[in-house]
Amino acid sequence: MQPTVLDIITEVIEAVSAVMLPKLQALDDKYTGVRFDYGHPAEIIGKIAQLSTTEANRFKAYPLIGLFLDFPENRGRAINIDTSARLNLFICVQTQAKYTPQQRTEQSFRPILMPIYEEFIRQLGRHKLILNPEDLIFKHDYTARYQWGKGGLEYYNNGVKNTFNDFIDAIEITNLELDFSPYC
Repeated sequence: MQPTVLDIITEVIEAVSAVMLPKLQALDDKYTGVRFDYGHPAEIIGKIAQLSTTEANRFKAYPLIGLFLDFPENRGRAINIDTSARLNLFICVQTQAKYTPQQRTEQSFRPILMPIYEEFIRQLGRHKLILNPEDLIFKHDYTARYQWGKGGLEYYNNGVKNTFNDFIDAIEITNLELDFSPYC
């Protein structure tokens, strides 16, 4: 059976975590890697709330790469492309409510979020089932989200607003266009 888009993204994020773990542990030895989760925003928010109930669990919950479902898959576009997908993801880390934007840049973005983002893009290019664009640039929109939680992240599902329960800083990656090879 051909791997699914979720299988492939999981493999990419496992590779990101393996590369990033020593760098994260250099910042704080309690980090256990980069966690991956996927689902509807309310489900992801609920899982994070369960994991981050104690200070010790915070390092199990974060940093996190989340993939928002549902996403369409375009099939039958070309012989050498099994599936094309446009994904919406985010990379986040827990932060402090009182941080200024400058502190967020120095505490969250430069040491954690940006290196994870860069490694994620690098690992996309290395995966054998993700077709690389000629210029090795995967088309997407990038938004730095300063203090996204506790009212910042708002996704609406049937008129219900879903907001992260923690104070987080994040990088939001939207409209990430990927083509997947049919050849294992």
